[in-house]
Order: sequence, then structure tokens, then C-alpha cells
Amino acid sequence: PIIERVIAAEALRRAFLALDPPLAEQAISASTHGDFGETGLWKTTFRKPIAQWLANAADAVAPTREITHHTELENDDLDRLDAFVRTGLIERIDRAVDSGHFDIPELSELLANAGVLPMFGFPTRARPLYMEAPQSRRSHDKSVVSTRPLDMAVASFAPGAEVTKNKATHVCVGFAAYRPFRGKLTAVDPLQQRLEIQQCTACNGVLPTADAPSRDAPCSICGGDTRNIDLFQPSGFRTDFQPRDYDDTAEIGSPVDRPVLAWQQEPDGTRIRAVSARSLQARELYTINDRDGDLYAMHRHEGGYVVTTPDVYDDWPAIPRLADVRDPDLTGAIGAVRPTDVLLIEPGWLALPASKGALTVSRARPFSEAALWSYAEILRIAAADLLSVDPRELDVGLQPYAAPHGPSRRIFIADRLENGAGYARHLGRPAMLERLLDHAVDVLGPGFMRTEHRERCEASCPDCLASYDNRFLHSRLDWRLGLDLAELAAGRDLDERRWLDDAPGIAASVAAGFELEHVVLDELQALRDSDGTITILGHPIWLADGQPRDPRQLAAERASRAPVIRHADLHSALRFPQRIVVPD
Repeated sequence: PIIERVIAAEALRRAFLALDPPLAEQAISASTHGDFGETGLWKTTFRKPIAQWLANAADAVAPTREITHHTELENDDLDRLDAFVRTGLIERIDRAVDSGHFDIPELSELLANAGVLPMFGFPTRARPLYMEAPQSRRSHDKSVVSTRPLDMAVASFAPGAEVTKNKATHVCVGFAAYRPFRGKLTAVDPLQQRLEIQQCTACNGVLPTADAPSRDAPCSICGGDTRNIDLFQPSGFRTDFQPRDYDDTAEIGSPVDRPVLAWQQEPDGTRIRAVSARSLQARELYTINDRDGDLYAMHRHEGGYVVTTPDVYDDWPAIPRLADVRDPDLTGAIGAVRPTDVLLIEPGWLALPASKGALTVSRARPFSEAALWSYAEILRIAAADLLSVDPRELDVGLQPYAAPHGPSRRIFIADRLENGAGYARHLGRPAMLERLLDHAVDVLGPGFMRTEHRERCEASCPDCLASYDNRFLHSRLDWRLGLDLAELAAGRDLDERRWLDDAPGIAASVAAGFELEHVVLDELQALRDSDGTITILGHPIWLADGQPRDPRQLAAERASRAPVIRHADLHSALRFPQRIVVPD
């Protein structure tokens, strides 16, 4: 993909130089970067002559051979690059210009942010946190507490967050941005980049509202209720401009879920073992901070916006209580939309107890989503091993979709680098994907199963799945569940002893904590309460279909002779015992 972008940049440069002189001069004078003019001129002025030149001029495809000289690319690869320059490049430009994800006037910068051109030489998506209003370019850096990439800033600099610098604590209260004007810096609207999205309140599926069947349509994945919200991509953040002395407390941030891949009907992927996979280019990932569903109410103040909702802050900051005198000017979520390459993996043919299929996600099977998240993290670690890169160079997440027997989740692996680095495409090759599935089981599995690790790690730790960058997922991660799915996805037999060997200790711990009787029924562990109700603890995958399917569960039922029998999974007993002791 990087070679493709470099070739696109050179082909476009030559195309603009080949324009009639008046058009070429207009393109250069219209752009602050002096490259390809303003976005608004693309369709009205430049598109037709540029498309004709790329489609017909011999010089249009010359950069393909020049830039790939001495590489190992085959003739078929070069032919595909030529075809991209001839027709695909114009389509990619049109898609970027028509997208509502970017509010950037210069065409060159927009195309770099959209992944059509390289990012080299253009502004990144780093966002500053201001501790005072800068007066000039020279004083700008002194006015900034820190900078973060936008997808990190929407958590680290969100209203209510606290950031420490030079023994002072700065309270984040809103959004601000400044641009040069007549030798000075002047405040500009920091929330110009706005995108309306439709979000499912049940499965968290996301898509642009413009792509939704209707504004009030139920979720096409799970049938749940949806809501339409404004997603703002702030161009800068601000504090209350009144730092206080550092008091030895930890920095406060706003928890944000992992990136979400927008839903759309995907083409069929390549079937390998128990999964199908497809590589997607320049797909948008959404990082969303919606304040746990409550959204941010924002008031205009000092050229920007502040959030004056009292429960956002531990102590009221040095800003006026504007919510007491007028309604908010804007209400919505803050976030980041990042185009990158994505490998989408659908574990849709797992050998489950009743039949081969996907692991459905519902409240009745709380272990399902935990298993999928855990497997996603295992795939990220395995992919980083195979690519010899740091796991932080890859993002993983879950995309809701409608499986034949209910809502499930696909796993996506995405390049962390702006606009993609080619990792996702490489991992999507069939031979590489097979290596990835096997590496998760054959290399990572034995390490997780070591006696010293099993004895000290109940669910996740820095030696298996837990890391700083997935800290908000720690409650959902479990290495046993992850390995369960890794084996099933690779077409292997499920090692049930991974859970069943630890079942006596899990059952005894729950019994002691909740004053229950720990009993053994045939081969399985169980709990009896004061009313005589029996709860049989089985392997999580046994309940994947929602009903007890394994013969050992049925044998335990016959041995119990209890008036009321319930089934629960060992993961819930280990991590959330209250759910099985006092069920809904």
C-alpha cells in the first residue's frame, strides 16, 4: 500500500503538470501547499482533464516501473498497479472527496488523510491540549500542555480528564483551536469536523447515518434500538486555564472502547479452516467517546466550546456555569475516524456442540463476547510475532454481524499506522493466515498452559493477554477462553481439560464465598443452595448453543435428583460468580 500511494502521488503530480497552463496555475495558486488545489475545485474544474490524462497518457504509468525498479514485484503486480493508476485512482479520489469523514479544504492533505497519498510532509492527526490561549506562533508551544493522536486525545483530553505537567494538574474542560491571521493566532471553531452516525444501543454496531435504511430503523444486525448522534472530531482541546498544584493523585482519563469497524455488507471471504477472511483497503475505524451513552453537552465559550455538565468533573473547574443560563449549543460524542487497511476474520464454522457455526453473543452466554475479545488479542500477539513488530502496531476489534443463528462478532486486525502499513493485507494471504491460526495454538498456547502461569494467572496478566493499551478490556480477557476459540478456529480438537482440571478449585471458591454446598455429580462440579437448587458447572463451549448438550451434563442432571437444576459455565463462576448464584 505504501508503494501504491507513492505511485499515486507521482502520477497525480505529473497529471497536474500536464494540464493546460491556466488550469495548472489555478491549481497551484488555489492551494496553500502548492500541490493539487482546493477540494471544492476537484469536480468542477480538475477531475475531467486529470481522469482523461491518467486513462490515456503513456507517462501516467511510467512511475510504476520507475518506483518499483529493483523490487521483487511480479509482472502481475505491476499490471495491477498500472490499472490502479488508470482507473482506480480517480475512484479513490472521488470517494475521499465525497466522504463526510474529512473537513479539509486542500485536496493534497485530504487525500493523505484518506489514505490515497502518503502522509509524508502533511500535518498528522495529533491534537494539542491548551493551558492558555496562544497569542502568536512563537508562543504557541508554550501554551500547550501536551499533544496526542486524535484517537488517544478523545480519551486523555476529554472533558473531566486531568493531565499532569511540571508539578501542576490541568483539568480538561472542552475544545479550542487557533489559526494564524494577520500575524497573530485567532480562535477558530474546533468542532468543524462533524459526522452523523447511527449506533445500536444493544450490539454497539455503527454506520454513517447516510448509509442507514432510515433514521429510526432498528439495527440490521441484532434488531435492537438505534440512535443517531453527532460525532465530532476536535481539532484541539483546552483546560480551564487555571492549573492547580499536583497533589500526588493519578491522572484521570475517560475510558473509550476499542476502535469500531463500521458495518456494511461485506463480500464473501476466503474459507480457511473454521474461519473466512477478507482484506479491506482504506476502511474507516471509529474511536468513539460518548460518555457512556450520556453524550457531551457543549456551550460556546471564548471562541471554542466547554462542557458544563456537573457530573463530568470531580471538582468544579474555573469555567462559568453556562448550563444554568442557556441550553447547550451542541450535543454529541467526540471521536476519531481513521482510514486504514483491515483484515476481517469471521469464525463462522466452529465445531460447537450442536453443529458447526458462529459463537452467538447474548446475555444468556456472557462468555461468548469475552471469548471473542480474548481470541482477538491472541491473534494480535500472534500476528506481531509473525511480522516481527510490536503488538502496538496493530489494532484489533469486534464487528457485530448477523450470523444464521443469532448476532455474533467478526474479528478485525487493522494497521495502527496512519493509512495502513500493509500488515493487514499481508496477513490476509491464505498461506499467511494459516500460519497465523497455527501460531496462536502451537506457539502461544504452550506458553499460556505452563504450570507456573496457570497457578498465578486467573484470567489475564502481562505474561499472556493484558497490556497497557488494552487496559479497558482487562475485565473481558481470559486466556483459557481465547485458547478455546484459537483451537476451534484452527480446526483442532478442543482441550476441555484446560477448564475441567481447574473446575474443583473454582467450585470450592464460589461455595465458600456464597455459603453454598460444593458437590460432585458424576464427572462435573456443582453447587447446591439452601433450597436444594443445583447449579452444574460445565465447560463454556458446552453452553454455546444455549442448552446443555454434552453427555456429561445430562449425566450430572440424572445424578443430582434435585427439584430445580440450572447450568452455568466455569468462566462465569470464576469471573462473575454473583451472576450464577443470584441469576436475573
